[in-house]
Amino acid sequence: ACNGLPLGQYAFAVTRENQLFLARDPLGCNKMFFGYDTTGRLVVANRLRQLWRNGVPLSEIMSCPPGRILEISAASVHDAGGKDILAQPVDPDFSHAAFSRRVGATLDETFRSLAMQFAGVRFVVCLSGGLDSSVIASFAARHLTGVTAISFTYLDEADLQLLAVGTPMDQLATASDDFRSATNVAGALKMPFLASVRSRFAVADSIRASVALCQDWRDFNVHCATVNLFLAQDIRALFPDETVVVLTGDLMNEYVCDYTEETVDGDRFYRIPRIPPDRLRRHFVRGLDAGDREIGVFEAYGLIPCQPFATLAAHYL
Repeated sequence: ACNGLPLGQYAFAVTRENQLFLARDPLGCNKMFFGYDTTGRLVVANRLRQLWRNGVPLSEIMSCPPGRILEISAASVHDAGGKDILAQPVDPDFSHAAFSRRVGATLDETFRSLAMQFAGVRFVVCLSGGLDSSVIASFAARHLTGVTAISFTYLDEADLQLLAVGTPMDQLATASDDFRSATNVAGALKMPFLASVRSRFAVADSIRASVALCQDWRDFNVHCATVNLFLAQDIRALFPDETVVVLTGDLMNEYVCDYTEETVDGDRFYRIPRIPPDRLRRHFVRGLDAGDREIGVFEAYGLIPCQPFATLAAHYL
């Protein structure tokens, strides 16, 4: 907990008489913007463009900080409490075995809670083929019913034509290694598996929507948001009339600083600051405040995005 604010993903507004209270999760997973239009009317929204469309100048838009409660009355804004999750001290007696037990127990509790809260609802796990999403899939298989896995890959035009005439995915040469790994994970967990595919030429037409929905311009986040956009489109098309909870392995990369730079045709992308790991972790975690690459995208398609690793922030930090 964070001075009464629990870990998780949320942002909400509560009115009490003539006062408005805004609260936001300690990691800043969910967004909460506010500002005054030219008539002095207060506008609150999860998306920047909603404020702008309601007459709030871009230069006047403010954000509720992660892990804080703001009290807004008339034209004043007061910080009513909370705590910076990054301010907690490092455990001097760290034990890997004890840490592992705490993490496992927390995830068990998280998934039991999801099973109760969303009983009878369809769950879809976004599998990247990596460890993060595979861990989420394994806990989902253990605790939840009605779970389906989905993974994304680009295909070249020849493979897209072969797929259209019924060629099995495992016979398509241009499917990514990550996609093949995800297929293996789903098979090991005996989980139904869905393929989401696009031509690389689909990216250019999707960038405007990706940037708008993820509310970010950083190249890695736009890359992630574009893949999530394709996944969201296909999940909604496959389950058009169902309530769907989408489970992802997001956030672990920030906790363990698992990001690498990429070099393409001599140009470096996703540049990483050259600073010690403890400072780098703070840099990555605080950066979550400035992007909506998962929640913003999946919510736009009426899906319920869930990042179970949000409940582990205190352990890892």
